[in-house]
Amino acid sequence: GITNVPPSSCAVATAASQSSTAKYTSQNVGTSAGTIGAMASMSAIIDLNIESMQRSELQAHIKILRKFHPLLLADHVKTLDEYELCRDLGMDYFQGYFLSRPKVISGESLSANRLSIMTLLASLHDASTDTDQIADIISKDVALSYKILKLINSAFFGLAREIESET
Repeated sequence: GITNVPPSSCAVATAASQSSTAKYTSQNVGTSAGTIGAMASMSAIIDLNIESMQRSELQAHIKILRKFHPLLLADHVKTLDEYELCRDLGMDYFQGYFLSRPKVISGESLSANRLSIMTLLASLHDASTDTDQIADIISKDVALSYKILKLINSAFFGLAREIESET
């Protein structure tokens, strides 16, 4: 769960159990062991946003946090210098543009008809889907409805009479 943290301590914290991660920014954060330690004691991993922290501030936070033995993650690492600083200060994990830049993936989007077909196929593979849900998916796409009716009425199925509607 998410725990709200008072403005005088950390900006954001997610801490519910020892397996949780707490996120910290330096906004309005002092280096009070009580304030930082209270949040650190509830988390297994501390995510430190280093973006706006000075070296001395980062060192002070790490010194306090290490007393509680969490794993420390340096977030927003953008340069080699920031990476080396965090590594030298004993951070355990690193995350940021220095390590990997997001890549824009181009491709074609699915047409409405293809999206309806994919939704229908996913529903057909779900054992908990009932016939009303399948009918609802088919009825939302006129082209898909027409194609299914055309297929059902083909000689392959050999129906005695033609089906004219999905209802």
